[in-house]
Amino acid sequence: MKKKTVIFELADVQFASRARKEAFSLAKAGYNVTFVGISKKNKELSEYTENNIRIIAYPQKSKRKIINVLFFNAFLFKFFLQEKFDIYHLHNLESTFVAIFFKLLYRKKLIFDAHELNYHKRHNPERLRNKLVTLIDVFKERLLILIANVILQANEKRAELFAKHYNCKMPKIIENNEPIIEIDRSKSIRNIIDIPNNQIVLIFIGNITYGLNQSVDKVIEALPQINKNLNFYIIGNVIGNTKQVLLDIAKNNNVQNRVHFTGPVPFKDIVHFISGADISVIPIYATSLNSKFSALNKVSQSLMAGLPLVVSNYENLEQLINNGNTYIGETFDITTPKTIANAINNLLKKDLSIIKNNARKIAVDKVNWDNEAIKLIKIYSKL
Repeated sequence: MKKKTVIFELADVQFASRARKEAFSLAKAGYNVTFVGISKKNKELSEYTENNIRIIAYPQKSKRKIINVLFFNAFLFKFFLQEKFDIYHLHNLESTFVAIFFKLLYRKKLIFDAHELNYHKRHNPERLRNKLVTLIDVFKERLLILIANVILQANEKRAELFAKHYNCKMPKIIENNEPIIEIDRSKSIRNIIDIPNNQIVLIFIGNITYGLNQSVDKVIEALPQINKNLNFYIIGNVIGNTKQVLLDIAKNNNVQNRVHFTGPVPFKDIVHFISGADISVIPIYATSLNSKFSALNKVSQSLMAGLPLVVSNYENLEQLINNGNTYIGETFDITTPKTIANAINNLLKKDLSIIKNNARKIAVDKVNWDNEAIKLIKIYSKL
């Protein structure tokens, strides 16, 4: 009988893409999997089964993260007292002390799925609050290095930097890629929003807070220099006053009719949804090592949907674009909107149908979750 494992993360159970992929793969391999997260919609605790995974969604208690952390960890503590597991799979650091406590209490296995370079990820690192939070994160990671059975990182560069910073062995690498799927065009953005056939669709996927590391504003500033048939669709949560700020920037550049906000799309539907687009833009502005060497799910999602890429010219993204003989996109300098426009215009001069096929082929052959799942199951089998 396969072991019981619990995957837990302070994230919405519908949008925690990495945790969901791991849970589905483990369940498919025969593990008894419980996934515990939060729900931002439901006001009551809910439990249900999806693809042989038991999912427990704890209701979000507040808009303040610290309040949610306290309530979620209290729930986890009570839940883990009532039910034992063979493997505790912790995502991120919010529930570190709960994870360590029950690993030691029951003498079971613990996996730490790092996601981030927590020692170097915050905007304005010199602020006192950010310094204190980083110190706490580093303390937690040092404990996990000592106690966890396995540490995971989401790409090779992050794993190298993690090992160098903590003077420890390299974490195992499970990249944040998308499963191989057949595209359902009926769920695409063009069908759902009813976009005209002659419109060129540029998309950005992800949550945005203005002034941090996703410089969507620079893309908007580039639009006047790009074909007027191109419209920009922002897919994800737009936090705080970010939407109004971006709309003001669009208005100042006289492109307010070319910028659209769709809201978030569930993880299971995102590849189908974006498959109707023409180009995916990834405008990272690196404010830390964490953002500079991002392990971006949106890259794999875009490739799986068969989308050409225009991306910031950071090392890991340039390596993907300059992959050899297969042309899949362009890079740009995020500080200069003109270079963003040039990158998109260069793509538009080419046959997009060929580039779309190239992108899809790279996803199916190499950059996919199916390959990562094999590595994950091998790690689990050795615990």
